[in-house]
Amino acid sequence: MVHGQKLIVITPSQQTKSLAKDILSFFKKYEPKSSVTIGISNHIKDPGDYTNGYTEAKKAAEFADLFGKSNDFGIIGVLFQAHHLNSMRAFRNKYIEALVNYDSNQKADLLESLKVFLDHESGI
Repeated sequence: MVHGQKLIVITPSQQTKSLAKDILSFFKKYEPKSSVTIGISNHIKDPGDYTNGYTEAKKAAEFADLFGKSNDFGIIGVLFQAHHLNSMRAFRNKYIEALVNYDSNQKADLLESLKVFLDHESGI
């Protein structure tokens, strides 16, 4: 379905990456001057979650436009995959644990600052 300048595609999750590559190849070949960004949501199991999937894919495309075309958006990418336990563990081990240790050693309050930042939708 085409929505404005957005092409919305619903596909089985096992075909998502190959379809995304095919779409990018198509635009490279037939519209080489156009800019194409693809946002992909996590797997949707329940039809009632399609709206959330659309929003997630839209945000992923927005992040790709802002931070560069990449499969890895670092902390932001991990936060968007909060329901994936392994991603959250890796995030905790790499970032949160370091904040806890720093706060403890320096009597700082960085973890609380992060909480407030996230509670306010990352707005400064």
